[in-house]
Amino acid sequence: MARTYTVSRLIHCLLATALLVATPAWTQVSESSPRADPREAGVEAETWSQQHRVQGSDRRRLAELAVALVDRGWQEDPDLTLPAPQAFARRSGNCISFAFLLASLARSHDLPVHFAIRQDDSREARGGLEIARAHLAVALTRKQELIVFDLSGRHDGNQSNYQLVSDGEALGLFYSNLGVAQLVEGKLSLAVDTLREATRRAPDLAPTWINLGVALRRAGRISEAESAYRRAIQLAPESASAWRNLALLLDDASHSDG
Repeated sequence: MARTYTVSRLIHCLLATALLVATPAWTQVSESSPRADPREAGVEAETWSQQHRVQGSDRRRLAELAVALVDRGWQEDPDLTLPAPQAFARRSGNCISFAFLLASLARSHDLPVHFAIRQDDSREARGGLEIARAHLAVALTRKQELIVFDLSGRHDGNQSNYQLVSDGEALGLFYSNLGVAQLVEGKLSLAVDTLREATRRAPDLAPTWINLGVALRRAGRISEAESAYRRAIQLAPESASAWRNLALLLDDASHSDG
């Protein structure tokens, strides 16, 4: 009987992206070196952004920059995870791409921005995988308030649903998206390498370990897959995806032994 494993992926945009948890996500892989820092927008984008440097509060300045990027002709592509320089050049990408681009330009304007994530209960089935989603956003903090903007530059009133993540965790999500895309394309060896990079960048982020476990399971590396799932459970004991994937793995193993 065919098994459906769950992965996390970041795709939709609110300044966001779909998070890949234990069922691979579909994301087009960039042609650039996966080891270049995808958060850095580059000189061309930073030079362009200087035209949109305004006076006022941090909130107003970030909103102006976000709107300028969208008005430049941004085309959202949920399946396209690009580093910030390529996202700027192509004026396209998913929310990870947009968030990395906006954060890099905002920081070049001395704006103290962070990444924030919002979980999403929606799921999607693709290629024998169940994709669990989340959204990566760019945010400002003010006292105890988290100020999050959507792609139009408007303030997202549901900021209480977001939580801050480190730059390392955001990088982990980027590589996790790429790895899931490679997994869907059947590039198992490359997917395993990319997802290991995701766990290296974000060693305390459970979804990256879940996705690595799925890739290892598909590559037939059962004991390594089990270790990855158990690591995810250590990090997030409440993760239904981690427990479900581990249960499926152990059930398959027991039938094989029988």
